[in-house]
Amino acid sequence: MKLVKSLLCAALLAAPLAISTPSYADEAALAQARATLNEALPGTLMHNPYDVKWGASGNDKRTKVVSAPGIPGEQAFQVRVKKKQSKPWDINIAIQLDQGVKTGDEVVMHFWARAEKPAKNSDTGDIAVVVQMNKDPYRAIVSGDINPTSEWKIYTLKGVAENDYGDTSLQVSFQLGRRSQTIEFGQFYVSNLGQ
Repeated sequence: MKLVKSLLCAALLAAPLAISTPSYADEAALAQARATLNEALPGTLMHNPYDVKWGASGNDKRTKVVSAPGIPGEQAFQVRVKKKQSKPWDINIAIQLDQGVKTGDEVVMHFWARAEKPAKNSDTGDIAVVVQMNKDPYRAIVSGDINPTSEWKIYTLKGVAENDYGDTSLQVSFQLGRRSQTIEFGQFYVSNLGQ
C-alpha cells in the first residue's frame, strides 16, 4: 500500500487540476497527458483527470474556483452549501466517467478534499462519495462517507463491481446536502484495478 501511495503522490504532484478549460492545445496532447498519468497510476483510469467538467446541482449553494496552495494544480472547486437539505444528493457534484467495468473488477478512487468551513458546532465536513450508475437505479460500486477537516488530504475509497457497466454508464457523485458547509475539492482519480 505504501508503494501505491508513493506512486499516487508522485502522479498527483505532476498533475494540474483541470477545473476549467484544459491548458492543452489539442486533443492529441490531452490524450498523451492522460496516457502518461495512466502509466504512473495502478490500474486503468476511468476518466480524463485533465478534462473534468466541474459543476454542482441543487438549490441553496454557491460554487467557485479558488486558490489552493499545496495541492496539485493549486486550484480547487469550492461548494458552499447555504442550507442543510432533506437528502444528501440535493446538493451534488456529478462527473461522468468514460470507462466501464466488468463484474468483479475492483475500482479505487483517490481525491483531494478539505472543509473550508465545516458545519456549525463541528470540526469536519460531511461528504457522501459514490461511484455509481448515472441513472436509476443508481447502483453503487464505490461508496463511503468522508468527514474532511480544514487540512487538505487525499482520501481513498474502494469497491468491487457486482455487475457489468458500459463505458458511459458510470459517474462520480460528491453529495453535500446533509450539512450547511463549505467544501473544497482538488484533483480526483478513479481507476479500474481489474480482478
